[in-house]
Amino acid sequence: MRVIDIDSAEFIKFIINLLRNSGDVCLEEISDYDQKMLTMLYYSLYNSPIQNYNKVSDIFQTIFANEAVKDEILEILNYKYQNIDFVEKPLNLGFKTPLFLHCSYARNQIFSALDHYTLLNMPSHGQREGVIHLKDKNLDVFFITLNKTEKHYSPSTMYEDFAVNETLFHWQSQSTTSENSPTGIRYINHDSNGARILLFVREFKEVNNRAQPFICIGTARYVSHTGSRPMNITWRLDEDMPAKFLKSARKMILG
Repeated sequence: MRVIDIDSAEFIKFIINLLRNSGDVCLEEISDYDQKMLTMLYYSLYNSPIQNYNKVSDIFQTIFANEAVKDEILEILNYKYQNIDFVEKPLNLGFKTPLFLHCSYARNQIFSALDHYTLLNMPSHGQREGVIHLKDKNLDVFFITLNKTEKHYSPSTMYEDFAVNETLFHWQSQSTTSENSPTGIRYINHDSNGARILLFVREFKEVNNRAQPFICIGTARYVSHTGSRPMNITWRLDEDMPAKFLKSARKMILG
């Protein structure tokens, strides 16, 4: 995901301010919240941790060393900010995060916002899984691709995921997850255990050989399930799915 693909107003404002005013700021002077966004920006551009840094400009040397590049990025981001056509809402996860409802994010940005990645550490596990359980945050994060092809998915991972309507979402677990397994029980009882379920959905994995971002459709609650290995779970979203995304999210059942 490129920087110009970002559609979160708060994230865009952060990047604009960073490029205009914060090149010489030391990392220890930045709040924990802003450091999460800084990490999100870093992993928007790079795929490995940074080894040595002190100031912000140390992290983004290529940008800060070239005024023309920096000005072009600022121009694009200012245009995008002026043309955002929805109001983003904060997520209720029990902790503050720079992720917002109905905004689009790359997987690396999501991991950064949830402290799974830091500037110095990028765990290799969980990067390609459909669900990652963040035990310390009592949170399960779902990464859902609606239209799956044999090119990108094996037959055992061609799950049936689709929106039933603007509030209900049908999701199929991994083929090894049973209703009596620790994972299945965690899903079923998440609400009573104070845990949260967070869904990110995209229509395609790639378009024109470019990885597509996930739309944050927010937190959800268990409603019911059928089957076992895999489980077919119906989740109720805490916020309605955006109308512009609902049509593509329902196409699996509309035909």
